Amino acid sequence: MQIKTFEAKTMAEALTNVKNEMGPDAVIISTKNTRKGAGSFGLFGVPKVEVTAARGGTVKGKESLKPSGELTGIDVLNEQLNDIKELLLDMSRSRRPDHSETPVSGGFKPIYTTMIQAGVSPKLAIKLVEKSRNLLGNREGKIAGTYLAKEALAKSIVDMIRVSSDLDGKGRPVAFVGPTGVGKTTTLAKLAAHYSMKLGKDVALITIDTYRIGAVEQLKIYADILKIPMAVASTPRDLSEKVKSFNDKDIILIDTAGGNQKDHSRISLLKDFFITNDIDVDLHLLASATTKASDLVDILDKFGELPISRYIISKLDESTRFGALLNIAAKYKVPYSYFTTGQKVPEDIESATPERVADLILGISSDNTFSSGI
Repeated sequence: MQIKTFEAKTMAEALTNVKNEMGPDAVIISTKNTRKGAGSFGLFGVPKVEVTAARGGTVKGKESLKPSGELTGIDVLNEQLNDIKELLLDMSRSRRPDHSETPVSGGFKPIYTTMIQAGVSPKLAIKLVEKSRNLLGNREGKIAGTYLAKEALAKSIVDMIRVSSDLDGKGRPVAFVGPTGVGKTTTLAKLAAHYSMKLGKDVALITIDTYRIGAVEQLKIYADILKIPMAVASTPRDLSEKVKSFNDKDIILIDTAGGNQKDHSRISLLKDFFITNDIDVDLHLLASATTKASDLVDILDKFGELPISRYIISKLDESTRFGALLNIAAKYKVPYSYFTTGQKVPEDIESATPERVADLILGISSDNTFSSGI
């Protein structure tokens, strides 16, 4: 009996080598995945496959090499590989939500599936479908495809979304808070440019972000470009004084340092600036559309200890799932003010609208690009 070990890059290549050298009746004794090359314990080596095969005689515990109707070693291994593939497919199916069996039927079924895939909670999706069915009444039986169903569902979404984007005439400063990296300073600059350059409003900027390196300088650059005044406040009392010094301005925009929502000291500091202080502030919480759903809820809950007036959702251009916009609206009842769609100042920002949310969830518009401008 001849026994030999074959080494190759892939299993298919190894089996081909076995067959070419030892014939189709060779018996596979063992297989092993290895790594060859540099690195401790082969961690950074090249992946290899080792196949040990036998030819001639009988191998204990293995199929006979005689082609007497029994499977050859190659066939046995192929069957084992197929079994493994089936097992992996079964595991994948069990982890993947089964949208073929939904609690919704008729013209609403594919749209319900669309909402679930977008990240809308199943409970809320069903509630919206039921409301939409009531809107249709006896017309549901006449649905051609899903057009009427989608139209009714879009109306239901529009009805539940609250928006409020006008900063003019509020008579109080506007501050932007939120986690690090969501685009607070850039959003402030976009709004400053919009109100000062496009609408001709008298705008002033204040920053309390004295923690982040370069934060003050960054905002000063925007202020210089827009030719509007800017001030730095390092304490709550200082902020109050700076706000009063700009009481002749139409709009005062306040930038803040980003912080982890789990950092209680940072939230406490923001409370000192915006709750115990003697100024009334229109507080906008920024959150990114790319944030994981569970983290997004945590952010809104933790920053919700502040008197949040409105939400701004940033980075719509970087996300593909927008169901969280509906989940947030249903859970917190806080209006959206703006959506941001890129880094360009001042173009990549838009006033939040219920229709925009419905389109993001249902994909109503044929043009899937992001609009620019308020």
